[in-house]
Amino acid sequence: MYSVTHAADVLAPPAAVWRLVADLEADWNPLFARSQLVGAARRGVGAERQSWLAGEDGRFDERVIDWAEGSWLTTEVTSTTLPLASAKLTLGVEPCGAGRSTAIVVVEYEPQREALSRFGGVFRLRARLCKDTQRMIEGLKRAAEGATRPDVSSGVAGRVLGAAR
Repeated sequence: MYSVTHAADVLAPPAAVWRLVADLEADWNPLFARSQLVGAARRGVGAERQSWLAGEDGRFDERVIDWAEGSWLTTEVTSTTLPLASAKLTLGVEPCGAGRSTAIVVVEYEPQREALSRFGGVFRLRARLCKDTQRMIEGLKRAAEGATRPDVSSGVAGRVLGAAR
């Protein structure tokens, strides 16, 4: 199995980052045009979602297989249009000083060998996944930092995600 890992320092408390990670329908991920939950579970192990890739005809179906409230979650890709025989995505957050955190994304994957030719082989697939996970962590960072910046127009400082805009 192969893996790609990216981390970023985020100028937001871990709770703000976790609220984004734990919301399986949140729109912070620039890779996805949209995501929707499938089934009754909205959080935790067993929750399922479908996500459509932005700018292309692609889809991921995922199921949460591990969940540590406030820290990390892992999804398993159950179906995808990408040439992956299997894949897992772990998103996590750790404290990193007052009002700061470190966001982490880890993708573990096994290529689907017979479908790799349309992606230019295993190295091109890895390059794409590296680029995509970097974009994903940057999207999470932007969303978390934007959610906790002061709202100058209303004079409210330190607004957290979920407050009225």
